[in-house]
Amino acid sequence: TLQDLAANPKCSVLLARDPEDRTDLVITLHGDAVFVPEKDNAAIRAAYLARHPNAFWVDFGDFRFVRIEPKVVRFVSGVATALLGSGEFNGDEYKSAKVDPIAQFSKPVA
Repeated sequence: TLQDLAANPKCSVLLARDPEDRTDLVITLHGDAVFVPEKDNAAIRAAYLARHPNAFWVDFGDFRFVRIEPKVVRFVSGVATALLGSGEFNGDEYKSAKVDPIAQFSKPVA
């Protein structure tokens, strides 16, 4: 809840393309929750609603936009396939990473 994050901002989010596919890459981003400043809400709200047009909850009185200031990113490639690869990198490495422009065209190796 917002009260919990205000008291202790440590949080994480697990990312997976398909949560049911245990052979695919799973990424967990660990960091500190930072409440988005009021002055930025309108722009972020517009961007969020452009992506999620039915997100009526953005107008609830207790709704706040929060971002995660990354501290550690952990990844596991193929949880159900005997850990084909795993590791972690820190927040600075995460922030400086570049998107591989051809990754969207590649097929999984396994």
